[in-house]
Amino acid sequence: DLVILDPPAFTKSRQAVQSALRGYKEINLRGLKLTRPGGFLVTCSCSQHVSTEMFQDMVNQAARDAKKHVRMVTSVKILNTMQQKKTKIRMRAVSVIWRK
Repeated sequence: DLVILDPPAFTKSRQAVQSALRGYKEINLRGLKLTRPGGFLVTCSCSQHVSTEMFQDMVNQAARDAKKHVRMVTSVKILNTMQQKKTKIRMRAVSVIWRK
């Protein structure tokens, strides 16, 4: 069983990080509920203002709320810097989680 969560960026500014984390938590909560025991949940973030640590903490909170035991298999950080209208945009994919 494999569930992949790859939403668009939930925030484009630092001011909206808490709101973005709430949105990420909600979809991860739903993704955890869809993942069968022994299955894998691949969850991604491309919001440059959400750090890897914040994202992983949010996934752990979602797992606690869903009453699911999870183990991180790997964490991948992919940085892709693009120039767009003289602004650097960084895209980031963050975590792969396994649910028991």
